[in-house]
Amino acid sequence: FFYEDTKNALKNHDVDVAIIVVPHNKYLPLIKLCAEKSIHVLKEKPFAISLDEAGKTKSIADTHDIKIMTCFQRRFHPIYQSFKIMLKQLGDINFIS
Repeated sequence: FFYEDTKNALKNHDVDVAIIVVPHNKYLPLIKLCAEKSIHVLKEKPFAISLDEAGKTKSIADTHDIKIMTCFQRRFHPIYQSFKIMLKQLGDINFIS
């Protein structure tokens, strides 16, 4: 389902997980809304826009016993896995020009 009104979407259906795709500064209110209804959250990167917001997000998840996951849609793509292996082989990188 796709809804433009989040409150409406959450009250009309039995929802287990919500995917939040909004501008970064809009995450926290929607996470709170989902958490209050015990709905797990999958959201786009970044996890938060500040360290303070990250702490609040974790606190909300802990308080309401929900899972919040940030989407890294290419993390397991073979090219990124290869790149990760190559970086490990290079060791510590201090400067790239």
